[in-house]
Amino acid sequence: MHNFYFNECLTENFTEEQFIELLSTTLSEFKTLTLKEELNVDQHIITAKSTYEMIFNGVNIGQALTSIKDKTLKIFALSSFTRSPIEKYLSVDEDFLLDADYKYNGENALNLAIAALNSNLLFTVAVCDALKQDILQLTTHLENKNLNINNLYGETKNTDVIIHVIEQINLDSLSIYERLKSIIGSCDIHTKFERVFLDESPEVQQSIFHTFEKARNRNLATPFSPDGNIIKDVTPECKQGSPSKKSKVYELRVYSPTALRVYFYEYNDNVFIAKIGYKSDYKEENEAQNKDIKLAHNLLETMVLTKRH
Repeated sequence: MHNFYFNECLTENFTEEQFIELLSTTLSEFKTLTLKEELNVDQHIITAKSTYEMIFNGVNIGQALTSIKDKTLKIFALSSFTRSPIEKYLSVDEDFLLDADYKYNGENALNLAIAALNSNLLFTVAVCDALKQDILQLTTHLENKNLNINNLYGETKNTDVIIHVIEQINLDSLSIYERLKSIIGSCDIHTKFERVFLDESPEVQQSIFHTFEKARNRNLATPFSPDGNIIKDVTPECKQGSPSKKSKVYELRVYSPTALRVYFYEYNDNVFIAKIGYKSDYKEENEAQNKDIKLAHNLLETMVLTKRH
C-alpha cells in the first residue's frame, strides 16, 4: 500500500481562495490515483497533526477542506484527511533527524524527511514554483544523507510521472515470475513452462523477462507479434489431409546466458505460453527442434481451444 503525506512546507504568501483552488487541484489528481486499484494507493493522507490545528499563512487546513466547492470532491477530501498525528503512523528516529536538520527550499523539512524515510510520497498544494517538482530533494549538512521524495502537486504531467513511479515500485516488489506475467499482460501459462522457468537460475529468468520486455517495447501492432528477430513465427506446416490448427507457434529467441527458445502464441489480446526449448538439446538441430515445435504447437492448440470454450 502506498501512503501519501501532506507537505506542510507552505511559507509563501497566498489567499484562502487561492489555497482552496490549488488544494482541489491536487485532490483531483490524488483521487485519480486512488481509483486505479492496481496502483494500491491508500486514500488516507497522513498529516503532522489534526487539520484544524494546521494553519499556514492564516489559512486553517481543516476549514479549507470544508470550503471546497465541488461537493463530491469535498466528501472525498474529508474522508481522506483522517490520519494524524504523524508519529502514530510513521516511525521516527528522533536523534538522527534532529542531528540531520533536513531543509527544503530553506525551510524546516523534518516531517518530510520522516515521510521519505518511511517510503511515503508527498501530497503538495503547490503555492509556489519550488513545490512544482516531481521529486523534492531534502538537504542536510550530513555527508551523503540528502533524501529524495516523490511529489504529487496537481498537474496531469506530474500525475503521470507519479503513476509510473508507483507502477515501477509495484513491479520491483514482485517475484520474477509475477513480474514476467505483469509485463506480458493477459496470459495463460502451461505448467511445462512454469516448472522449467521456476527451476532456472536467476540469470536465465531475468534474461527471459528482459527479452519479453524488449519485445513489448517494439511498439508493433500487437505487443508480441513476430518480427523475425526477437520473435519468429515457426508454425509447422500441416500435413496434407490433416485439419488445420487454430493456433500458431511463435518463438521468443533468448541467447544469453543460455541459448533457448520460449514457444508461445499471441491471440485475441491474450498470450499463451507453452514451453521452453534449449538449443543445447537440439544436437540434430532440425529434427530435434522441429519435434519440440510440434509439441509446443499441440500444447498451444489445446490451450487456445480451451480458452475459446
